[in-house]
Formats: sequence, C-alpha cells, structure tokens
Amino acid sequence: MGMLSAKLDFMVQLFWEAGISNWVISPGSRNAPIVASLIKHGQFNLISSPDERSGAFIALGMSQMNQYPAGFICTSGSALVNAFPAVVEAYYQRIPLVILSADRPEELIDQWDGQTLRQPRIFGDYVRTSFHCNPRKETTEHLTEGIYQCLQQAFNQIPAAVHFNIALSEPIYEGIDSAFSKSNSIPPFVYQTPKPDKVDINDVKQLIWGNNYLPTASTERTNPNLVKDNSSDQDHGKNYSSTASSEIKKHQTQPIQQPKIAILVGQNPPSPLLKSVLAELQNYLPIFTDVCSSQTQVGLNLWDWGMLKRDIPKSLAPDLLISLGTVTLSKPLKQFLKKSQPKHIHIGIHREVGDPFETRPEHCKVYEADFLQALLELLVLNQENWETEEFNSAVSIFFPTQYLHDWKQFIESQSLDSNKLPQPFAKELQFMQKLFQSATENCIIHLGNSMSVRYGRFIVTGK
Repeated sequence: MGMLSAKLDFMVQLFWEAGISNWVISPGSRNAPIVASLIKHGQFNLISSPDERSGAFIALGMSQMNQYPAGFICTSGSALVNAFPAVVEAYYQRIPLVILSADRPEELIDQWDGQTLRQPRIFGDYVRTSFHCNPRKETTEHLTEGIYQCLQQAFNQIPAAVHFNIALSEPIYEGIDSAFSKSNSIPPFVYQTPKPDKVDINDVKQLIWGNNYLPTASTERTNPNLVKDNSSDQDHGKNYSSTASSEIKKHQTQPIQQPKIAILVGQNPPSPLLKSVLAELQNYLPIFTDVCSSQTQVGLNLWDWGMLKRDIPKSLAPDLLISLGTVTLSKPLKQFLKKSQPKHIHIGIHREVGDPFETRPEHCKVYEADFLQALLELLVLNQENWETEEFNSAVSIFFPTQYLHDWKQFIESQSLDSNKLPQPFAKELQFMQKLFQSATENCIIHLGNSMSVRYGRFIVTGK
C-alpha cells in the first residue's frame, strides 16, 4: 500500500476514535483520497452534498442536533470559501464543527496553478484553531497530536469550528484501491471538559440580596439540601425565632423592598435540566425566553408581543437582570433594558460575555442550571421565612411574585391581533399564522431571517 493512503487511513481512525462519526462530503478530485479512506473504514455516516455551502450547513445542523461536532469535507480552492457562512454561524451560535479541506501542496500556492488558494488559516478568528499538514511528510505521532489538540479546541471554553487543511501532493491516488490499513496503535481521545466554578449558595445570596436577605440564620435549617455548618437544626431554629425576629422588630422601621429580579434566556442549546429549573422559577420571577433560547415552553407567554409598540412602565424595570445564553432578538426588550440599566449578572461557563444592553454585566462562571437551582431554593426559603407570623407582624415586604404578577398583567393587556400591525406586516403575520396552523407535529420549519423569526415568536410561544 502506498504511503499516502496508509497515512490517510491512520488519520481517519483518529477522527473515529474522537467520535467524529458523521460527515457531509462535497465531491471533488483533490479530496477523493480522503473520502476513499472514510468509505473503506466502513463505519462512518456519510452524506453527499454537491453544493459546498449547503453541505457545510448540513454538517452544522447535525452538530447542533447531536450537540457534538459533525464533519464537512471539500476539495481545494474556492470550494472551501463556500463553507465560510456555516463557520461564522458556528462561531456565533457556539456550535462545535469540523471543517476538513483538501489542498494543493505548498509549493504550488501563488504559482498560478488551478484551484489553489491560501487555505491555511483562511477562516481567521472565526475558527478556534487550524491544523495544516502534508500527510506524506508527517509522522503518525505528529498527526495524532495535531488532530487531537485541534479537536479539543472545538469543545473547550466556547465551542466553534476547527479547520483541518490537508495538503496532498501527487500521486494523490496512490494506494486508493487497497484495503483499509487498520492501525493497532490509535491512542484514546480524552475530552477535557471545562471546569467552572462551584456554586456556593451563600455567594448567590450575597450577590443578589446583599444584606436584605433575612433571616440569614435560618438558611441551612429550612432546606436540608443546602450546605450546613456544624450547628444542629435545633440551634438554627432557636436563632430564627428568638434572634432574627427580635432584631428585625428592633431595627426595621421601613418596609423591606426585595429586589425585582428578571431572568433573560438568550440563544442557547436545548437543555432538559435547565428547562426543569426554569419551569419552577417561572412561579416566582418573570422569565423572558428568546425565540432562539430552546426554552420557549417556559416563562412569560407572548411577552415580545406584549411589548410591541408600547411604553413599558418604569415600575416594571428590574433591579437585577440575570441573563444566560447569547443573542436576544427582541428590540423592545433591548431598548427597555438599555434605558432602565439594571444591575446585570450573566451566568455561563464560557469566558466571553457580550454587553448588548450596555449594563456592564458581572460574569459568574458557573453552570446555568446550578446557579438557578440555588436561586430557586433561596426564593422558596425567603418567602417561607417572611410568611411566618413573627415577620409579618414586624415589617411589610415586597414579594418577588408581585413583580411577576405585574409583568403578566401588562403583557396580557395587549392581545395578539395582527390588525395592530401596519401593512404589509399584518398580512405577513396572517400568512405565518396559517402556515403554522397547517403544520403537523412531524413538520420541521426553518425560519430564515430575523423578521420571520419574530413572527414565529408571536405564533409558536409555548410549543
């Protein structure tokens, strides 16, 4: 068997070991030897797409659906440039994706040879990293190190595309008809997961309530799932009834105003765990789930429509905004938050945080569901404490649920009616309503730009 074919077979096994089992192939001459190795391996799921732009987006969709990178393979030259839109989309949606391009040998670049581009690093900062190699010249150790390190970057911190550029020199079909060369020395691929900070419930309490979360002595007593100190439950109960209550009665003369907390879920991948926590939190706080959040089944219903072409009362401005995910499409909400300027905490393990509302968010590098679970437990505990007879007789209190009620009342006062829109928007919304009404449960509808997505937000809320 020729050396090139054997090296390509080795590379293919590295991708299989790393779990990159789904590939979309745009056919060409220069990438044919790579495709041949994938076929001879016999276990990959291979899909053909004659159009490179479409093929790259198909791979992106597979990565998004599986929450694990799929691969896209194309030939050399301008074919690779057609993958750029999908690479950019992967970058901003934080989707891991593998782009593998065949290339002419280095000595032919910029020598007026056909279908030659400066392919290494062609995607610039829109990929996490690139790996360029000529398999004929590389050792198996260097190929292993380069491929595995590059794949790690597709997952680590913020997922995005990675680019493998494989320079193939003549004869490129050397050994292509030979049987697959299986290696017995493929090292295991070890995925190194990000290590976010641990959630300390007392830190969450201080971050949100500061010194207004009372009584602090009863936190561990009420919820056995929270971190406990060395005191007994009985001791906490004594502190709660005799110390905290009496201190409030002695010093508290003004009503305690609990912070008005709102949660915003921006563009995010699906997460059943996050959904379950949000489903509980929606009973306490207003939750705004963006149409791209994958969480539209929870939170305030039709909130985007309720804000449309209306002045939002200042009383609905949050004291604290807790955000997760990335992009938010709603223009009325963005304008409202820019104007109200709440304290802003962004939750997420990724290192990059945008500032779409000009609020200079504080970043908590923890898992979203963990932080929100701690918040939920504190909300439940806080309300249980304030509802006791001792505290009701001592002070008045603004419960978070009142803020939720006020938001619901405001949104529900504007019913969904396409006639409220000027033409041609009213007719467009009516068309979208008919389209969605005719769709069955098995239908998958792709919305292609921001306006159609906003119409979809009005129609498919809660589904």
